[in-house]
Parts: sequence; structure tokens; C-alpha cells
Amino acid sequence: MSKEYAKIAQSLKNVDSFVKEQISKGIPDGLFCTSIKEPQPTFNQAQCEKIINGKNNSFIVLGRDRHSSLISGAGGKGLTKCGMIDLVAGRLSSYINKNDEILDNNHIIEPNFAVDAARVYITQKSLNIDEYFSIPESKKGATSKMKSAVAMKADQVRLISREKMVFFCGKATYEGFNKKEGELNSLGNTITKPPRIEFLTGDPKNLEPVVLGNKLKEYLTKQNKTVEDLTNIILNMNVQLATINGALSVLTVGAPPFTKYFVDDITYITDATTLALNQVLSEIKYLDKLIVKGESSILSDTVFTS
Repeated sequence: MSKEYAKIAQSLKNVDSFVKEQISKGIPDGLFCTSIKEPQPTFNQAQCEKIINGKNNSFIVLGRDRHSSLISGAGGKGLTKCGMIDLVAGRLSSYINKNDEILDNNHIIEPNFAVDAARVYITQKSLNIDEYFSIPESKKGATSKMKSAVAMKADQVRLISREKMVFFCGKATYEGFNKKEGELNSLGNTITKPPRIEFLTGDPKNLEPVVLGNKLKEYLTKQNKTVEDLTNIILNMNVQLATINGALSVLTVGAPPFTKYFVDDITYITDATTLALNQVLSEIKYLDKLIVKGESSILSDTVFTS
């Protein structure tokens, strides 16, 4: 064990010893995670359900798919092959807090995906997981109706990985499946529609495709090359006009308008040169034109998509 871990272990041991000492002397209920009496409503258990419940409004329900009353979901319709695991902390939380109401075991409650505090819901088959959670459903891609689903809901959700996090949508490459069909869905059906990932914060009608960084960089580089070519053409034209107007100014002994034209041409040449230089600097800064990555590169070092 390294010195750092030894220090942590010792500090935790010291804390544990202190806590046990304080508990033995007597402390208020609930302090240091001691037991505390907390009223909680009674869950309306279906015949097919097994419940593991804690002392503080936390539950694990194993049964058949339902998101509300006993007549809801695939289980409510009497369907089979719709096993469900519902992990819940804080049943009716927002309702209780909003109304400052205490619900004890005399109150019979059902699952409520709107007001329960936090939930992980796993189902073998749902009628429509999007409807269960009342979220907008995009009409594009595969339907969620009568499919297996996993859903998480809370005020804040975190998915944490120490090294690498992958969001993958599509068929896996298991051996043994028909090569043409590949992996099947939970109903045993062929997956025909292409994979689709949607990040929704509002109306699904406003969905737009994500830009692919490398392709955007390629396009912008080509556009910059076009602008650069046009700038060089204008620069060459201004150089030629400056030469002509300069010669005419000499021949006319500085008489207008050739002298003014000559001065204007020099200004245009300077502006075009500055524009071309700024274009190159922008490509270096944003589009990684050099071997070293630009300080304001449009491409992320840590997030990638296909």
C-alpha cells in the first residue's frame, strides 16, 4: 500500500473510531447516518412484484412492466416477457416538498415517474418508454414501442468514467448471428433502421444533425483556399493597376486622376496582403494548418463522434 493510501486509510479509521465513540455517548437520531424515524407512504404492491425497501423512502421493485397504476404498462395489459426492475429513491418527493405534506404508511401510492425524486427503470418490454417519462418522441429512427428500455431520471444525472466513456448506438458484432441480419432486438426481430442518437432539450421537430469535425475542417480549408486564391487575384490586379497608374502619373507629371489611382492601388495592395496574412494565421489557429495543434482549434481533443 502506498503512503498516500495508507494516510487515507488511517484518516478513515480515525473518523470511524470518533463516530463510534460519539454514538456510544448518545447523539441526535440521524446524525452520522444513525437510524431516524421518517414517515413514508405505503407502496401498492402488485401480486407479481417483490419489493426490497429501505427505511428512508427507497425501494427496489422487481415485477412486470408498469409505470403507474396496476392497469398501466405491459404488465397491466396482462402481457408476458415484460420483466421490470424499478429502483426509486424519494417517492412523491416533489409533491411532498411542494405541499409541505407528510405522507405516512396510511397513504397508498403507485409509481409516479413525474414526482418521484430519482429513478432507474429497467424493463424487458415497455408499451412506450418515452410516454412513461412524458418526453417528446422523435418520429425518426426506430420506435420505442414494445421494446426493452433502460431509463434514468433525477434532478441531476451523472455518468462517470475514469478512463473512457463510449456512447454507442447500433448492432454489436457478436459471433453466431446471421451475417446479413446481425444482432436482433429484444423481440427477436431484425434491426432494419440505421442507428440514431438524439440529444433532446425541446421540440424534436427542431432536431438538427451534428457537424463532423474533420469534414467541417476539410470544407473550411477548401473555402479558405478559394478566398486565398481570390485575394491573390485581386492582389495581382492591384499590382498591375498600380504599375499602370504609376506610369501614367509620371507621364502626366502627377496630374489627376492617375496619382490618386496610384495611391489607392497601394492601399488596396496593403489591405490584400494583410487579408492574406490573416487568412493564413486563422488556418494555423483554428484549422491546425501546422503540425502543432492550433490554440483555438475547432476540433476537440477529448470528444469524438462518427
